[in-house]
Amino acid sequence: MKSLRCSFCGKHQDDVKKLVAGAKAFICNECVAVADRIMKEAPDQPGDEPKPASWPAPPKPPRS
Repeated sequence: MKSLRCSFCGKHQDDVKKLVAGAKAFICNECVAVADRIMKEAPDQPGDEPKPASWPAPPKPPRS
């Protein structure tokens, strides 16, 4: 079977609790939690300019 990774943080499917498949990407439960926190931090009001949010840096690839 093909090895799957989160498209946001790069974690392997075996290193997370859940990996959700989208049309062309995957997101793990940990990145869903980060996205949820970002959405709750500063709710936008109608007419507000979109604000960039900080996303944690992806983990460094394992050494060979």
